Amino acid sequence: MKVSAEGEFQVLSVTDQGWGLDEAAQSQLFQPFNRLGAERRRIEGSGLGLVIVRDLVHAMGGTIEVISAPQQGAEFRVRLPRDTAKELPKAEPELPRGLSREPPLATSSGTVLYVEDEPLNVLLIQEVFRAYPGWTLHIATDGASGVAMANALQPDLALIDMNLPDIGGLEVLRLLRASPKTAGLCCVALSADALAEQITAARAAGFDDYWTKPIDLANLMPAVMRALQAHARP
Repeated sequence: MKVSAEGEFQVLSVTDQGWGLDEAAQSQLFQPFNRLGAERRRIEGSGLGLVIVRDLVHAMGGTIEVISAPQQGAEFRVRLPRDTAKELPKAEPELPRGLSREPPLATSSGTVLYVEDEPLNVLLIQEVFRAYPGWTLHIATDGASGVAMANALQPDLALIDMNLPDIGGLEVLRLLRASPKTAGLCCVALSADALAEQITAARAAGFDDYWTKPIDLANLMPAVMRALQAHARP
């Protein structure tokens, strides 16, 4: 790996001597689960690594590109802003819809239940939580198991996808509110549907907040802490 400066960016370059990629393969490179035929060569993998890298790089304000040709290997270049935090000490990150700019919650630990059936979304959120060892993330891949895990674990926060394979997010919320163990649980709805009526219906049903996808990964943990702080206010 090589590291170099390029204007206001730091550039990380990684080169391999593999099969190389033609233009058609490069156009499919960042598609989830698309391994470009590597499975036929018995090479292990899920086809998600580069997708996760791309989304994390974008969340940090950077870019990623590949330079390659058949039989000539490949070079991946990641460009990340240099000293952004020092240059903009007063800048405040954009928050998910509905969150106020309150001081962050003074806590370094907690338990979050994420009810989501899309593997890529799960992997991305898991990557964020790995940077916060004081926080524990549990995953449920359908509504029924999400309700059961919430009752068993009694987490601090539940992130609930609105479109699940068995029951919808509204039904998950209804079941949680009906149980004495989870009636007061802080619940946030997650959905790609940004229509005002959908958001209003979710809030009216009892969700504490509604975040639209794709989730801003760079600001996920501050958003989690603010959601808990808002829920705790009398």
